[in-house]
Amino acid sequence: MDMRFVYSLFLFFVYSFSINQQVFSVEKLHIDPTVSYQTMEGFGASDCWTVNYVGKYWPLAEKEKAAKWLFSTKVDKTGNPEGIGLSIWRMNLGAGTLEQGSKSTIKDITRRAESFLDKNGNYNWTKQAGQQWFIKKSKMYGCNSYVLFSNSPPVNFTRNGLGYAPNDGFSNLKAENYDKFAGYLVDVSVYLAQKYNIKIDYISPVNEPQWNWNGDYQEGSPWQNSEIKKIILALDKSIQTKKLNSKILISEAAKWDFLYTKKERASDQVYQFFDKKSENYVGNLKTVEPILGVHSYWTDRSNDTIVEVRTKAYKLAAEYRLKLHQTEWSMLSVPPLSDFPASYENATYTDIALYMAKIIYADLEYAQVSSWSYWTSMDVEMWGFKNRFNLIRLHTKGDSTSTIAAGGTVSAMKNLWVLGNYSFFVKPGFKRISISNAKNLSGLMGLSFISPDKNRIVTVLTNNAKVSKNVALSLPNTFSKRLKSVKTYLTNSSSNLKCSIVSANSNILLPARSVTTIVYDLK
Repeated sequence: MDMRFVYSLFLFFVYSFSINQQVFSVEKLHIDPTVSYQTMEGFGASDCWTVNYVGKYWPLAEKEKAAKWLFSTKVDKTGNPEGIGLSIWRMNLGAGTLEQGSKSTIKDITRRAESFLDKNGNYNWTKQAGQQWFIKKSKMYGCNSYVLFSNSPPVNFTRNGLGYAPNDGFSNLKAENYDKFAGYLVDVSVYLAQKYNIKIDYISPVNEPQWNWNGDYQEGSPWQNSEIKKIILALDKSIQTKKLNSKILISEAAKWDFLYTKKERASDQVYQFFDKKSENYVGNLKTVEPILGVHSYWTDRSNDTIVEVRTKAYKLAAEYRLKLHQTEWSMLSVPPLSDFPASYENATYTDIALYMAKIIYADLEYAQVSSWSYWTSMDVEMWGFKNRFNLIRLHTKGDSTSTIAAGGTVSAMKNLWVLGNYSFFVKPGFKRISISNAKNLSGLMGLSFISPDKNRIVTVLTNNAKVSKNVALSLPNTFSKRLKSVKTYLTNSSSNLKCSIVSANSNILLPARSVTTIVYDLK
């Protein structure tokens, strides 16, 4: 017999055995609803920066499509979700740089934002019409939680008359305008709540106060911790005076370690705002919730850093009985060091979406956040950025933001559907519960949740590995006896929340580089 043939046959059997081992070796996971963690408030995204243009100028069919993708909780004839059912929508209260035009000196027109205040200090409720259109549509689809946030005070109230700050590290808000800015935030909240019959859960007056925001690229303002306390005091007073049923969200820190380190301006925020010994303590105010908002930027490159900073933040927050909300993330930094191609040029859209899945997992597992929100819900894809900064891609003439007012078309990005593996199924009130053997940031990551009535269990499994995995999930007998149906929803390079019905006791195949949501409905 030809030895080359024998050797080839040998290699074939070795390869086949290896493939079978990769696909069919079973990883056992146990879900335990009796061990629980944080209660979820939902998943969301923001309307910065382009939503106002899309909602105001774009063809109805295109903006309707975008709204359906973001907010719909319905499924199509084959059971696949037609949208991702966001339960949180974050609205940017602009500073009025759009009205300033070129005098704002902000070059990108989409980074200029309208204000409801005119230059004479009068309200004009026709402003931010595109953003108002999306609020109306989100409410119709069932979105039930709204956050109003400000990158910069209105230019009427700033020290330099611009939407970004002088280079001195202090708030751009004039000292005499704290009460006026607080009143503006509350007046807009009252208007929107009444106009669209929505609940403004949180007002967030300060965004990433650690940065200087002295460049001409977007609206923004730095803040000292003492200045943050001052605007919170003014906002608390205004909310109570006008009997608004909203709370204050502090303070959207630019990254996780600003909650516990003393490195930069406006850091050490757990202690600063919630320790009674601090001169900036505001935890006793009626409208201040025991919550800190934080962004997952800049602490997302290596697995060790991802775990370390989130664990530290959670442990310190827990000492003060604080909840944490992750309110912004997109792929801002240079390429990650772990589980990612060496350059963004070599990364696929799915690579980027799966890295987002890793960050969602880590924020919920290690920081135990109660809500998670993406940064820009829609944007133009420029400069080879792919889907690093959007859920929905806007196609404009020349793929330029300068032509955005002329309209265009929309397409759904892979980020949208991966986020939907959480947002469509894990609703406000769901509680995270224990799942074993699924904590490998470079391999299998898993999170489980149970509904308030305990009739649904949702498990999201991210397979970050380059090989398929076969998993067997088990529940305690008291729950497994109540199983009525099991469905899976797969997102990978070729599928978007693809629904399959599986038998209650069958193993589940997780394709390589994929996210799968498993929904257990109980009797």
